[in-house]
Amino acid sequence: MGLKADDSFLHFVTMGAVATRHAMQYLKALGFEPVVLERGSTSNKIWSTKVKRLRLADVVCVKTGVRFEIRGKSDLQVKMSDSPSNPERQWDAPLGLDDLIAFVPCDSTTDGVVVRGDPSFFRTGDLKSSEALSKLGPPKSAQEGAERDRTWPATVPNESGKVLSVDSSRIVTELDSGRKQTYQLKGKTPYVKSGDVFRGGVTFLAGVVPQLADIKSYTTRQWDPLADLASDDPTDRYVAARAIPLRDENPTVRRRALEAALQKEQEPRTRLELASSAARLGSGLGKNALLDAVWKPEIGAPEYLAMEAVLILAEIHEPWATAALVDIAKSSHFWGEEIRQAALWGLGRTGHKEYDHIIQFLSDSEDEVVMHAIAAFGADTPTGPIQQLVSLLVTAPSDRIRAAASEALRCIGSQAVANALEAAASSGSPWIPATLGRLSATVLAGIADRALLAAAAPVRMLAEETNWLMARATSTEYQFLLKQDR
Repeated sequence: MGLKADDSFLHFVTMGAVATRHAMQYLKALGFEPVVLERGSTSNKIWSTKVKRLRLADVVCVKTGVRFEIRGKSDLQVKMSDSPSNPERQWDAPLGLDDLIAFVPCDSTTDGVVVRGDPSFFRTGDLKSSEALSKLGPPKSAQEGAERDRTWPATVPNESGKVLSVDSSRIVTELDSGRKQTYQLKGKTPYVKSGDVFRGGVTFLAGVVPQLADIKSYTTRQWDPLADLASDDPTDRYVAARAIPLRDENPTVRRRALEAALQKEQEPRTRLELASSAARLGSGLGKNALLDAVWKPEIGAPEYLAMEAVLILAEIHEPWATAALVDIAKSSHFWGEEIRQAALWGLGRTGHKEYDHIIQFLSDSEDEVVMHAIAAFGADTPTGPIQQLVSLLVTAPSDRIRAAASEALRCIGSQAVANALEAAASSGSPWIPATLGRLSATVLAGIADRALLAAAAPVRMLAEETNWLMARATSTEYQFLLKQDR
């Protein structure tokens, strides 16, 4: 995949992650208890190892059992990806008729993707009943069975305003600018009534789908995931397994139910999720099954299950899981495989935050491993690991390691980093001012050593914050231009 395509793909992955996180916060405020089903749907981390999970909705409420598909939209529409000839990839494949689809309006800014307004929810059954009124777009690629956009016509205003009146043929509004605006229904159902206030680019005024979902009415539903462990549908069993550790029932009862289901489960992905959930409730059987997926995979087991097991270990913030991730990252058995990178990612800022364990990998011989170790450091890295990184700037046996430590300190970028660098200035290492010069102006304001700041000044001239050619967006475009040299 080319540079531009990679950047575009990351943008859409980021929009999906931002939209899902916002929708989950919105649902929590309403009284739902959402948990991610599609692992990674709240993150924009892209792995080349494709984990072929069951076809799942993005989120399930562990209290009500309602499943949610979340779609971030810069141009707000009722639009879903569809493969009509492939039952497993049809737009409603992971959803029941009473499950919900949320459309979240988003904007792209220089600082990334931001949410423009709260989500609008549609019941899957209502979209299904009006599918004949939807429009199917052209294939997205030349491949047979390629996905296409299926769009249900809807009316979304460009400007904010207030509804003055609604009848069978039109919606009359007054925009915030004072201008009157009339929207012809043309067979659409109105979703608003007289007196309603709406937001431009956020509110669905009308559409061919019979109604918006009454989201609050779903909060009172009851669900027994333990009963779903006996379902004939592996997706139902998977969803139940994901939710059970987060329920309030007796933990012993839940653990035993998961262990019993684990011992007879044949579907490999569901089996792994059962093991994960049992392990979270203290089951040795579940813990062993989860670790065996990495170290002792069954004959014929899908290769990607080991990667999925590592992603699960990153979610279990217990000492045994931390130790397992360290062992995987160190193992020569996985040399050259992405699974080592995933283990490091799980030890870092998005997972266990065990920064002490990551430092050793800055000297790894695999570039991708070192880069993932660097990126795993977060702004919350405590003083101890920061001191170790600064020490590497002075004592490391190679510039390769010093460069990695310097970049890790830049990624952390906290006042603690600046203070540690200032304290080490007497070492005379040129890496101290070189690293300091790449920190933000806000952090540098706390440095009292004027000579050290003067030594860092030349580097500041090439820092992203001060040099427009180094700014992330410009740098990407510029480097792409330089490649066009023939």
